Amino acid sequence: MSSLEASAWQNKLISSSGRFPDEKQKKIIFKFNREEIFNHEYSEKDLMEQFYNTSIENCHNKKPKRPPNPFMILRSILRKIAKDNNIEIGDGIEQSKLAGYMWGGISVEEKKKFAELSLRFNELHKQIFPKYEYKPNPRVTKFGAVVDVKTAVDYQHSSPTASIYPPEEMEFENNYSEQIYADYPESCPFTTLTYPTQPNKYSSIAVNCIPLDINDSQPTPKYSNPNPYNPSSTYKRFNSSY
Repeated sequence: MSSLEASAWQNKLISSSGRFPDEKQKKIIFKFNREEIFNHEYSEKDLMEQFYNTSIENCHNKKPKRPPNPFMILRSILRKIAKDNNIEIGDGIEQSKLAGYMWGGISVEEKKKFAELSLRFNELHKQIFPKYEYKPNPRVTKFGAVVDVKTAVDYQHSSPTASIYPPEEMEFENNYSEQIYADYPESCPFTTLTYPTQPNKYSSIAVNCIPLDINDSQPTPKYSNPNPYNPSSTYKRFNSSY
């Protein structure tokens, strides 16, 4: 690690909630040349081959996965550079944490480059997998509510093929990455909750969520409604009617 490489990261490492990396994380990050990451020369074809772990000619033989968002593009580039330089960056969750601090200090112009690369990746993905459609599976919470997490990008694009999502084999680790990407207003996630109001009938509501930080143990939703929906109280009223 050179002092020049370390100085390039000064004041450019911060999480979405304003946290800073610890000394161990700094030591890892300082091994990277920031210029090499944020002014990389990787193309969408390079990342597609990494994404599917095969040549661009053979990608069509693979099972299609939902393309990555701009933050995941950064994360992929970080992994690629780490591998080429034999830099240990930990498991998927730790990689997302490191990339999250880097993403927090990104400039407008740097962010634009990753967004444009993400769009080009999506276009190439459509060419390789023209019939691909993303079909999310709703999650059931402990309250019995069906939860479907979407980003603003999903609402902007009506076509499922235009959706942005991380690779399926890293689903668990990359859920953290999706939370980091919520750092910016245009990508703030919306959570759609479907909960029972009467037997066999359901209604849906959408609530805004604050940007989430992977270091927070218990994310807290931010409601735009002055009387936020409380699942516990709803179920108490529901059960008391019987």
